[in-house]
Amino acid sequence: MSHAFPKILRNGGVGLLLFGLVAPVWAAEAKPTVLPDQVFAPAKTAPLSGLAVFPSEIQLTTARDRQSIVVQATFADGITRDVTREASLNLAEPKLVRRDGAVLFPVADGASTLTVGYDGRTVVVPVKVAQATVQPPISFRLDVMPVFMRSGCNTGSCHGAARGKDGFRISLFGFAPEGDHSRLTR
Repeated sequence: MSHAFPKILRNGGVGLLLFGLVAPVWAAEAKPTVLPDQVFAPAKTAPLSGLAVFPSEIQLTTARDRQSIVVQATFADGITRDVTREASLNLAEPKLVRRDGAVLFPVADGASTLTVGYDGRTVVVPVKVAQATVQPPISFRLDVMPVFMRSGCNTGSCHGAARGKDGFRISLFGFAPEGDHSRLTR
């Protein structure tokens, strides 16, 4: 029995340890199944009754700004579906805004419109670009603190704990960015 356990693991099986007994459970050689795209996209069973674009107005300010959009279709049976990938997106003034998929980036100042179309319906979204060439200075609170939040550094299990970790402490969930800046730079 002691020699069977490593063999089970080598062969792709799973061993169960119940009350000191090892019982092999053989896993079948699973091959990935390729499913057609139609499996993941629900079939259109009812006619389209509405089309909405979120946000309903796009404002891009400064060169670092960007805005992603979501296109939502509502069908007559009450089902809503994200159709952003299937929708057509056309900018009236492509010199003002650069589009990468469903994300818009500022290029030049001005106003334009984004026409979103899906299944014969269209929605026009106003687009305003201001200060497209202005690079705002790096902000500790807006640019650095989100990095700590995303990586979990300022949580209670890391440096945000009451005593910190490994001799370094920052505020829990970044509630005191001024103190965190001081501790990081001094």
